[in-house]
Amino acid sequence: MGTMSRRDFYTLTQAARVLEISQRRLLEMLETGEIEGEQDPQSSRWKIPKHAVHELVATGSSPESPTEDFPEQSTEMLLDLVEELGNLQREVGRLRHSLDLARRAEKEEKERLLADLEQEREQAERTIRVERDRLLEVQRQERERADRLHEEANRLREELESERDKGSWRRLFGG
Repeated sequence: MGTMSRRDFYTLTQAARVLEISQRRLLEMLETGEIEGEQDPQSSRWKIPKHAVHELVATGSSPESPTEDFPEQSTEMLLDLVEELGNLQREVGRLRHSLDLARRAEKEEKERLLADLEQEREQAERTIRVERDRLLEVQRQERERADRLHEEANRLREELESERDKGSWRRLFGG
């Protein structure tokens, strides 16, 4: 039996499915020797030779059974489908995991972009405040300068008026 590969055996689950019996019933059959099988010493999992299962299927099937002539092919087909289903389930699991990772990455990227945007908005507000304050200070300084110039103009106008007035008195009094 050591020369047979793993593909020459069924697991307990596979064999029970092919034989259309419960795993408990199959265990009883293994213990009573009704069907050939061996237990792995490490994992204590059962390995049941495919030929033993196929012989049981062949002898147990009724004459009307459509699989009677091809028990091995239909069993193989069934196991291939079971294996394919397992592969598909694993693939769906992998895809679901990838989707979860992508969604998480998208959420983190969105949060990062929103945080960056908020920082830029705060920076822009600070810049606007600083610029507004600078312009208000410039406006204040210009207003002070304008007031000084206005005062200077008034003073000069008054001086001019007073000089004009002196000149007209001088003329009047022959000064």
